Amino acid sequence: MLGRRSFAAHKEKMKYIIASSDFNPNSINTYEKNGLYTSYSCFSTNGNTKYDLITKRTNSGCWLVKYNKNNYQNHIYDFIKYENTNGRIVIIQTEFIDEVTTILDNRNISIIPRVLVHSTSLETSIKITNEAKIRALKYLTINTKIDSTEISKYQKNEPEEFSEYVMLGEVEGNTELVIAMYQKDTFNISENEIYKPGARIYLDTEKMDRDGLIVRDGIHIGKVHKEIELNKYLIKTITVNDFPFVEEWTPKKFKDACNSVIKKCLTIASTG
Repeated sequence: MLGRRSFAAHKEKMKYIIASSDFNPNSINTYEKNGLYTSYSCFSTNGNTKYDLITKRTNSGCWLVKYNKNNYQNHIYDFIKYENTNGRIVIIQTEFIDEVTTILDNRNISIIPRVLVHSTSLETSIKITNEAKIRALKYLTINTKIDSTEISKYQKNEPEEFSEYVMLGEVEGNTELVIAMYQKDTFNISENEIYKPGARIYLDTEKMDRDGLIVRDGIHIGKVHKEIELNKYLIKTITVNDFPFVEEWTPKKFKDACNSVIKKCLTIASTG
């Protein structure tokens, strides 16, 4: 039963519920008779402004994506569309019902940057170069991820289909932190800690988006199902071997060094 201030919306096949003020994603699902979240996920605009985004599987089984009041606006529509496509109704926890409704009515999708990046280990980048494809985790012939207790536990709690996608990041965002997290087996890491860098693969996401490959899920800036063909979309791969005189790296240092190279390449290409 829906709460007094709750309602379901199905406009344009979008399925979501604006939760009642007493809804708690850590408790049973009051919108489903069996109390489970099997066919539901949760989107909250009530996050702490100190954090851009928090994603987790709650003890009740709810896949919770939590933004804050200042930054949820460009993500909520994409999230609901993606979740609905994967058979999940979204429970929206928000204090901004009118604003949320307007955003959804206006179909505010995120803007995909012209270039996105995929970070990986040096060993995996060699395999990617030889195959001319970046494959999603589920479709890898060998396990190329570093064994990690904390990180792998988190991945197991993600929606099952996430492993079917190649995740991409913003050029100025630090995807190197993900590599460092695997190596350190913790999410509690800064971009100034020493780690072992590998490669940054820069991709023409403007072209991929035109070709209908980019998936917006309201969490990642963009992702691609199954694989990315480098002969169509690669701009440049930059590896740690391109900087032979640097002995120690941090995620920030490697990101900045690679970005400096790619920006020169893009400038030359645009003026040439």
